[in-house]
Amino acid sequence: MQLHQASPRLASPFATQQRWLMSQAALAQHFRNEAAAAGSGLLAQRVVDIALRHGLASRNTAAAFISEILKYDIVRHIAGSAGKRARPFEPSPRSQGRSR
Repeated sequence: MQLHQASPRLASPFATQQRWLMSQAALAQHFRNEAAAAGSGLLAQRVVDIALRHGLASRNTAAAFISEILKYDIVRHIAGSAGKRARPFEPSPRSQGRSR
């Protein structure tokens, strides 16, 4: 509730249980990847696969969710990944409560 009051746009992608579950699954996978190889990030296709495997969302819904969290700067592409076919992303400083 406090996040929504402070920044409704930042909170909107998590307004439903489905979206909240996708975000938690993606964040958990991000931290697993970081533990294995720091700075590796997370690929959009992995988030879609997780959503499908656990019955959280359809392929299109998961892909739209990823697009939305990228658009609202909740996650960002990892620096130096431009031009790569699969661009990994990570939580943005803004979403972690840190200033830019």
